[in-house]
Amino acid sequence: IKKIWHLFSELLLLTQLSIELLLFFKLGYKCVKNFVCMVIYVSLLMPAFLQVAWFYLRSPKVVRSVVYGPKPRNRLDLFLPFPDKHTEPKAPVVIFVTGGMWIIGYKAWGALLGK
Repeated sequence: IKKIWHLFSELLLLTQLSIELLLFFKLGYKCVKNFVCMVIYVSLLMPAFLQVAWFYLRSPKVVRSVVYGPKPRNRLDLFLPFPDKHTEPKAPVVIFVTGGMWIIGYKAWGALLGK
C-alpha cells in the first residue's frame, strides 16, 4: 500500500508540474489534444514499423548494401527467398526502385516488399 501511495503521489506531482508548464508556455487545449493524438497514432503504428525494421536488420534473407557502382550511393539490397523444397531453382525477380526523385529515400523502406 505504501508503494502504491508513493506512486500515486509522484504521478499527481508530475501532472501538476505538467499543467503548470503548459500554463507557463501558454499552450492551450488544442495543442495538448494534438500532442496526445500524435502519441496515440505513433503508438498504434509502432508495432508494424518495428516488425519491418527487425526483418530488415536481422533476417538472413536480406543481403544489405551490395555495391554496384563507384559512387557511395550506388548500393542495393537483395531479398533472397528461403531455400526449401517448394522454391523453384529459377524464381521470378521483382525490382523495386525507392521513390524520392532519386534524391531522398532510404532503401530499407522497401523491406516490406521483400518479406
